[in-house]
Amino acid sequence: MITLSSSPSFIKGTLILVMTYLALASSHIINAQPSPPNPRIDVNGQPTWISGTNLAWIDFARDLGPGSPRLSEFERVFKDVRDNGGNTVRFWMHTTGRHTPSWNGFNVTSPGQDAIKNLKQILDLAESYDIVLLLSLWSFDMLRKSNGETITNRARAILTQQQYRDSYIQNSLIPMVEALKGHKAILAWEIFNEAEGMSDEFGWSFTHHVPMADIQAFVNQTAGAIKRTDSLAKVTTGIHTAIEMSDIYTNNNPIQKNYYRDDRLVSAGGDSLGTLDFYTFHYYQNGDSPFIYPASYFELDKPVFLGEFFIKGDVDGIDFDKIYQKLYDNGYAGALSWQWVDWRQNRDNNTSTWLNTIPNLQHMYANYQEDIELNLSNRLPSFTFEVSQSSIEQTMSTTLSWTTRGIHTVLLHQDTVKVMGSSVVSPMTNTSYVLTMLGYNGEIITDTLNVTVYSQLEVNRTEGAAIEVSPDSMEYLIELDRAYDIEILNPKFNQLPDTGYQIEHSLDGINWEVSYSISNEALSELNDHIELDAPVNGRFFRLRSENPMDLKTMELYGIPSEFQPPQLTVTSPEANKQFEVDVELNVTARAIKGSEGLGRAGVIFYVNGKRFNSKRFSPYEVRFTPDSAGSYTFQVGTNTTTLGDFFSRPVTINVVETVPKSRYEAEDAVISGSIETGSDVQASGESYLYMKGDGKITWPNVKVDSTKKYTIKYGYNLPFDSKTQYIRVNGTIADTVTFTGPTEVWQSLEREINLQAGTNVIEIEHYWGYMYFDYIEVRGAGQQTNTEFSEMDLIDDYQLSQNYPNPFNPSTQIHYSLPYSQEVRLEVFDIIGNRVGIIDQGLKSAGNHVVQFNAGAIATGVYLYRLSTPSFQLTKKMLLIK
Repeated sequence: MITLSSSPSFIKGTLILVMTYLALASSHIINAQPSPPNPRIDVNGQPTWISGTNLAWIDFARDLGPGSPRLSEFERVFKDVRDNGGNTVRFWMHTTGRHTPSWNGFNVTSPGQDAIKNLKQILDLAESYDIVLLLSLWSFDMLRKSNGETITNRARAILTQQQYRDSYIQNSLIPMVEALKGHKAILAWEIFNEAEGMSDEFGWSFTHHVPMADIQAFVNQTAGAIKRTDSLAKVTTGIHTAIEMSDIYTNNNPIQKNYYRDDRLVSAGGDSLGTLDFYTFHYYQNGDSPFIYPASYFELDKPVFLGEFFIKGDVDGIDFDKIYQKLYDNGYAGALSWQWVDWRQNRDNNTSTWLNTIPNLQHMYANYQEDIELNLSNRLPSFTFEVSQSSIEQTMSTTLSWTTRGIHTVLLHQDTVKVMGSSVVSPMTNTSYVLTMLGYNGEIITDTLNVTVYSQLEVNRTEGAAIEVSPDSMEYLIELDRAYDIEILNPKFNQLPDTGYQIEHSLDGINWEVSYSISNEALSELNDHIELDAPVNGRFFRLRSENPMDLKTMELYGIPSEFQPPQLTVTSPEANKQFEVDVELNVTARAIKGSEGLGRAGVIFYVNGKRFNSKRFSPYEVRFTPDSAGSYTFQVGTNTTTLGDFFSRPVTINVVETVPKSRYEAEDAVISGSIETGSDVQASGESYLYMKGDGKITWPNVKVDSTKKYTIKYGYNLPFDSKTQYIRVNGTIADTVTFTGPTEVWQSLEREINLQAGTNVIEIEHYWGYMYFDYIEVRGAGQQTNTEFSEMDLIDDYQLSQNYPNPFNPSTQIHYSLPYSQEVRLEVFDIIGNRVGIIDQGLKSAGNHVVQFNAGAIATGVYLYRLSTPSFQLTKKMLLIK
């Protein structure tokens, strides 16, 4: 029998212990779990916090070859990451298996032409910038259905059949690892990017699927081969979400578990060395957030870091510029945002992620330099020291910013500051700022920036301002960046006006007051330096006269007004543009709050003076459908205490009845390169072209009757992500078009290009491929032909067009037109008159026809093609070059 003391202090202490135990027992944290791992990754013997971004690819699935990589683009990202304090870039290699490795049926025969050479060049370049690469071998894209069966069948073979998997390991993977063993710029080999997306258990609709057990076996055996070849190499895999990485979810769903635990990998593949050195997972608001839950929450026995995520703004309540800090505080081993190339190409409107990554990289380097700094190349210390504005006016501020690498101490005006940072300064007189830096080897480096300070009345407020000149040159309108109390007017003319003029000011560009006027009689005494008796308050100024003026410049001097009106602008539609009846318009506005903010209703949208919608919060965007032809004037407004109802300047558009247009189907175009035809009942004509890589889609017979700018409408579908392509007109690049999401739906966008009167050749040329094209549609007055013909599309004469392309190899297209239905024969002859073949014949309908001629079986030379009908015959030449 045990007797307990009944003293108050003993009872209180016992209760505290019991309550603490019960609180812990109520949490899953009390469950048996490994001790928290060290949240660092070893890089060449240095414990490192991984801080960087995804490059993923420059040329999707082709950066390893064949051919040479675009090293200038790799250098651009490596420099960007290093200059902003990062140390790591994630890079995809085989990805789909389309270009590397090399295959013979389902057997892999080598890493691929140029693959090892190219990878070494990329790694050497990364090393020179003190950047390490996370080398991702394969992606779920290897089983993407749109790749075609050749790609997916051989990918499935190495995933599921031991003999083919061994061919990849022995003939591709081991030679790559052996050739690059010990390279300083290799952080680790990552086996897969999101392999779960091609699994039976978690797979997506656009991929073929294999069991997770096969994926585990592949990870195990490739990881073991890597470590057996290079005992110092590290291995990981890019996991789609935490539910495939942790056992804490298993009670809710048995297939949600850690598939990459050591014992499970070894059991699946049989290689005792085939385990991961750390975990890498991705987060796109799918599952438990690493910004809310610490790394220990997932109960893992190895370091874990976040390998992909967006920073399009604040994430899960964390300020966008504190994202990496939060992951650091939560015990993760690093962070890699998605992705740098999106910023370069604005894919899926994802420019912001890299721009929001920059302050995170800088913050981490500035605060945790010892955890992040790598010196792989023994580079000399480097730095930048910049000022946002080197000339400012009194009371204004400017920002000094500096980035350093290989520096351990930084002083700004003798005050110690972070090794990477910024400082807002507001000097009242001209000032020099000195940055002193101390390197690890005792180097002392200094740099100086000078800031010039002007009196507020010395600053010309029209510098950089928007200026509009009326067609008759009788009015000049200036829009300033804000409202000013202007005291000095300084109009300068190339030639004095013939009559008097007046200068007016306005807060909204609608309601005007006279600032200054001069009569005809006083022009002889004109002084271009006009000091007003009292300041005038305005953001808009205009100079008006009864006769044309030849104004050289208009300078305005004054101080920012204490009261600032709202700045309201209709940003779309664009003024004076033409639109069609019953076509929905996207009406957008920009609103900058003034001294009193915006009214309770926010931004109010008006058309022809009548309110039709409002938006209280940004984005200020609404829809409007004009129901009849005519002019439509759009404005936005708000209500303020001081000014009452306040409006933007008007934007007027012209709405017309249906615009003439001609549609050219993709499947009727001439194609070259890696382009295939597909079918879909939702596509125009139920067919489309799949641009899989290099190549062109060419429409050689686009006819218009006048030389001018036309609207081109592109019908397309994105299997994944945004894509960018070149548009050529008559052989010259006329436009570069980025096709944006959503994905997996047929959609369209419109762009304007110039066409010449007569026949034009329009081409879509591959730049960033892998997308579907449905049609192009030429819109605008002056259409002559249409590839979709109805009874109204009557041809009044016979036509036989020049084949395209010409010269050709081995195929070309021939277009002909008939004024009415009749029997025809289209034949090909050699130059001495021997018939090569009949390529089209029979009863044909009135209208336009196109025929594909494949000359694969005949020799190089000049050939004749002849169109014959009972009442008409015409012959033309074409050149075959093999």
